[in-house]
Amino acid sequence: MSAPALDLSDHDVTQGLPKVAWRVLGIFAMLLVISLVLYFAGSIYGERISQVGHTTDDTPVNIVIGNDYFTIPVNMIRHEEQRIGGVAPKVDLQVHWPSQSGYHHDLASAFSQSDPEKMELALLTISPRRSLLDMPERFRPVYANAFDESEIKVTSNGLYVADLSAEYGYINEQLVYSRPNAVGKPAFIARCQAAGEQEDRLLLPCESDLFIGTSSELKIRFPASQIARWEAFSAELTALIDRLNVGD
Repeated sequence: MSAPALDLSDHDVTQGLPKVAWRVLGIFAMLLVISLVLYFAGSIYGERISQVGHTTDDTPVNIVIGNDYFTIPVNMIRHEEQRIGGVAPKVDLQVHWPSQSGYHHDLASAFSQSDPEKMELALLTISPRRSLLDMPERFRPVYANAFDESEIKVTSNGLYVADLSAEYGYINEQLVYSRPNAVGKPAFIARCQAAGEQEDRLLLPCESDLFIGTSSELKIRFPASQIARWEAFSAELTALIDRLNVGD
């Protein structure tokens, strides 16, 4: 007795194989499209990710703070939400020193520096004045009472260094200043964290504040390396302020 013949009428191989092939090709095409999208997205946004919030756009924006009018390159402004023109409560800047420029590709390593010895940035904040005196004007009525004059050290570049007393709320801080003028106002003055263990050292251990414009103040944090060149640093800071503050 012969075996029954196998009926292949419902399993047309010539029709089934193309369907499978098209499905496979469709999957590969989809993967190719996804790969291309990821590649171009990486090309477009990869630089932005690597900049960690920085921008190379140096277009100047006009910002009004209090009664003062500032023109600031976008790549100097630290926070994206502040990179628009108009009236603002304050603006925070990150500036390469001594070039006094904002972020760009050639300075990328400086903007990601984590070694205090190699730090070349300064952080500045411009805001309305909140006190009656800036730091140079506070020297005689405030700071002079917080250190022992007999323990003042004089540096080789003409600065004076005084340890500020913890009794006045200064913890491990020193006052660094140039010779005060007749009214007790130094041309240069800063509070700096005293150098401690390497792992405890701050990237920007020195700070100062100055009145600028008609009603604004500038607070600046900067690396200790600028103390050695304080005269040049002061002149550069004045030039930067003059460049940014265009009137009221």
